[in-house]
Amino acid sequence: MPTIETLTRLPGVRQLLRRRFARRFEGPHGAGACRGVHASFAGAAAAAPSAGALGYDHAAAAELYEDLLGEVRPKDYPVLFWLRDAIDGATRLFDYGGHVGLAYYAYRTRLALPPALVWTVCDVPSVAARGEQLAASRGVAGSLRFTGAFGDADGADVLLAAGSLQYIETPLDTLLSTLAAPPTHLLVNQTPTTTGAEFWTVQHIGVAYCPYRIANRDALPTALAARGYELVDRWHDPSRTFRLPYEPAVGPIEYTGYYLRRRRSAAG
Repeated sequence: MPTIETLTRLPGVRQLLRRRFARRFEGPHGAGACRGVHASFAGAAAAAPSAGALGYDHAAAAELYEDLLGEVRPKDYPVLFWLRDAIDGATRLFDYGGHVGLAYYAYRTRLALPPALVWTVCDVPSVAARGEQLAASRGVAGSLRFTGAFGDADGADVLLAAGSLQYIETPLDTLLSTLAAPPTHLLVNQTPTTTGAEFWTVQHIGVAYCPYRIANRDALPTALAARGYELVDRWHDPSRTFRLPYEPAVGPIEYTGYYLRRRRSAAG
């Protein structure tokens, strides 16, 4: 008797299941899912459903996650471990793709942030505007600031990218090459990675669709080594491993984090 797995491989059945997945992906229950394999950011953007918004730069996306303000989750603890020492004596932290300051509100409940530390979030205009509103209403506008320019990372002590690099077309090493004084410490968390070649997919974030980079696991530390950074630690989140539906050539995807520190010789 044929097994369920055998039946799902039959051409007619497989096409039916793919169509059902497409309907679910494009509907309200598709939030969090990814679809397709593309060679570039532009290719993934072109494949996104036309009925929905693209990216985070709109009001609905800016208001996502506000129920999580101040919440620390298990995935945050590797960053908290390394950030504790990295911010010792620091005056500037650049939070790349930090939305409305999610990490700031969460991490300050676990870390004694230096009084002189200015935490700057870099994000798209709609998100940054909402972040400024929240910071003003919560009385932290002096310590939590917002920008749309990566160049404001120049001279920062720490660069944090928590769950953001996968949405950004330009690789981090390329962005860092534009800075005269790159940050000493790089903390990257929740980056989807694979052991194979990099590709892009489309993610449904609930209120929009986003091109979504799946990076090679070793690509980031290799590229940053050429920029003068050494890999201090790497980890992954065992709770977030997944496979792309109907893409058998793509292996399991896991969420990886890295702590890299700029070598003194490079800084000099």
